[in-house]
Amino acid sequence: MRLRERLFPIPRGSFLILALVLLASLPALLMWFWVSTHWVSVPYWDEWQTPGSQFESWARGTLTWSEMFSQHNESRKFFPRLLYFALEHFGGWDVRKEMRVLFFLVCGLCLLLLHLLRRTPGASPVATLLGWSAMTFFCFAPVQIGNFLYGIQLETFFPGVAVVLVAAINLSRLSLRGKTLCNALVAFVASYSFANGLLLWALAWPLPAPNDSTTRGARRLCSALYAAAGAIATVAYFIGYQRPPDVPSLVFDLTHLLELAHYFVLWEGNYLASNLAQPFLLGMIALGLLSGGIVYALVAIRRRGDWRTFYPWLLLAAYAIASGLITAVGRLGFGVEQALSYRYAAFTLSFY
Repeated sequence: MRLRERLFPIPRGSFLILALVLLASLPALLMWFWVSTHWVSVPYWDEWQTPGSQFESWARGTLTWSEMFSQHNESRKFFPRLLYFALEHFGGWDVRKEMRVLFFLVCGLCLLLLHLLRRTPGASPVATLLGWSAMTFFCFAPVQIGNFLYGIQLETFFPGVAVVLVAAINLSRLSLRGKTLCNALVAFVASYSFANGLLLWALAWPLPAPNDSTTRGARRLCSALYAAAGAIATVAYFIGYQRPPDVPSLVFDLTHLLELAHYFVLWEGNYLASNLAQPFLLGMIALGLLSGGIVYALVAIRRRGDWRTFYPWLLLAAYAIASGLITAVGRLGFGVEQALSYRYAAFTLSFY
């Protein structure tokens, strides 16, 4: 034992911690290697509209604030357009810059998830890193390769990252006033980055810390101001809104209920699909596991009265389910097979 301590003065547990950190980092490193060896600088598909059309207007001297807030499909991409102009300022338009931003955005998501795992009561370093390793695998799963090679997909990832960010803010010791301001800002940026970012106004409701000294009147004022900001941002979003001509009509009627359910199951089951397992089977298994987890969390909250432990994960589940249902209602007109598009993996990630 003494010889081992002399040769290896680092505690044995430290090697395990280091190994788990390397394991958690491996998916990101592999994804970066694959992307950086296959990317090209040529814009693709929707990138010719956003930011391509805005760059063209800028070159002509006709760019307006109205165009910056204009629709792209169902979304008003004001903040992504600002980002694209900032990136273009340094060396011209090269979509590989957006791919880099997307990669680091997902890395930031992983760090936020690690932060939330670390604050879980009773979580040991080994358990935390095991959970984090699983999460980084999902964040950089092979199904995301197409998205990481399509820089504009940073827009679809951002609302999910924003959900995790507001969860961390609400669980922090920040004052209620500070949380109200931060959450409203995050929700506003998410809303004008991608359409489902509008969900943030409901999900990012500011919550006081256990020892928050804010008076009842001040809490009501914070809630009223937050609600007013959300209402104004949402109403402004739909001023002049037009349904895109190439998008099918929304499907709400009960006669399509089974098709909507089928679409949703395929939508979330496609994340891990392969030749060995079909999306529908995986979707049913994942949906069953999530349902069981939600029931367990609700029962535990009722028994212990400790909702904060489960809050970030239930918030992510709510965002994922809402995004999936909205996608099903809006895209079922294309057929259920459309649920298998790799672009939706950015939303399905929150489900897992």
